[in-house]
Amino acid sequence: MDLPRLLLDNAADTCLCNDCLIIAMANEINTGRVIITDVIRGSVKKLGLPKTSQLDVDYYIINKGGNDLYVFTSWYLLRRGHCCKNSCKNCPY
Repeated sequence: MDLPRLLLDNAADTCLCNDCLIIAMANEINTGRVIITDVIRGSVKKLGLPKTSQLDVDYYIINKGGNDLYVFTSWYLLRRGHCCKNSCKNCPY
């Protein structure tokens, strides 16, 4: 009940344990299929930052000029709970 209420396209095919549900919701938010409202922003913020970050859920890696850059996803930035004013690529604020 602590998770935001989202309609998941493939909910019938998805494991609904807490960890899998979080990943499914993160994918919906990260792909832009969900309009981020104040209610969703508040619900995700309450989750706090994860103990361990997951590739393609909380961040992804791009290679630029031979260097790997870690880019936080909208989901991760929502969990952080505030804008850091660094013009993050996926900032939901």
